[in-house]
Amino acid sequence: MTQLLKQILLLSVILSGTTASAALEQCSVTSDRVVLTSAEQETIAAFYQFMATVGEAVPGPGASPDPAISAQALALAQNAMASEIEIFARANGLNASLNYPGSGAILRTLKFPETADDLSSGETNPNFFNPLPLNISQAWAPWASAWQMHSARMEIYLKDGQGMLYPFKAMKIREISGVPGPKTVQGDLQVPEGIYSIGTPRDKTRFFMALPVLYNPGNFAGMGGQIEIHGSGISVGCLDMGNLQIAQIVALAPSKILVEPFTLVSDTQDLLFSRMAADTSRNWSALLAGNPDFARYPALSAFWDELRKVEERFLAQIEPGISPIDDLIQIDCR
Repeated sequence: MTQLLKQILLLSVILSGTTASAALEQCSVTSDRVVLTSAEQETIAAFYQFMATVGEAVPGPGASPDPAISAQALALAQNAMASEIEIFARANGLNASLNYPGSGAILRTLKFPETADDLSSGETNPNFFNPLPLNISQAWAPWASAWQMHSARMEIYLKDGQGMLYPFKAMKIREISGVPGPKTVQGDLQVPEGIYSIGTPRDKTRFFMALPVLYNPGNFAGMGGQIEIHGSGISVGCLDMGNLQIAQIVALAPSKILVEPFTLVSDTQDLLFSRMAADTSRNWSALLAGNPDFARYPALSAFWDELRKVEERFLAQIEPGISPIDDLIQIDCR
């Protein structure tokens, strides 16, 4: 173990208050696809070892995060992402336009990545057809996890100077609330669908780190404005990525996020509506007639048709034949 790594681990003990045995958990970084330098292995391992001391515990109400821990985690994450991007570029034969930190990361979130085959076979998220009433009070927040979309994922793409996108990482979203469809009113627990800019990191959050999704730049009344991508916590319309993943995302400094219910260029959308129409366990017509909040569902097809055009342009920019970093390196922490 190098002296630098020892100093980092010692600092993690001081900052986190964890035991030395927990802090000294060892991480190894290997690859059977590309030759790694010792510096690359050390910077990536240092980040994962430090984050092992941070953990993924959900902070309690009124918790006050330690900014020193977040700052140290971000510094280590920036070094680790720089190494991972170098490995990624080298393995895929990419040019220097991906040099960190000017890579211009773009996020893509699929709230329900199930395919049409998954839907037709019934192997889909059990909450797929459980729409929530809108205008839910924030008092419901402790129960929001009941509507987690366990299969939701986030994809991270790096962008070069010519506008091409390169699939870099894919992450499982720890917790996300809501149902297919756009955000329509503050308090509906919906993750807004569409393509949005991402604001500067918020350093005052109890969820370790947070990036605001600027879905309401016009500050329209009744739409809210506190949707974030954040660390371990709870989702009431936000994207809970967990502490380990949010540190990596913040380090990559993404500029945009595309949020979709699922891959719209597939036939999932049509199958969704046919399933809703054939679902005899719920009287969708009565729901629509009895609750104006659900009137948005007939309009989803038109909304998603417009979003599909955005997705088609996005997919056309993706460079084929690229190996993501998670296929190139293996990280083992014990």
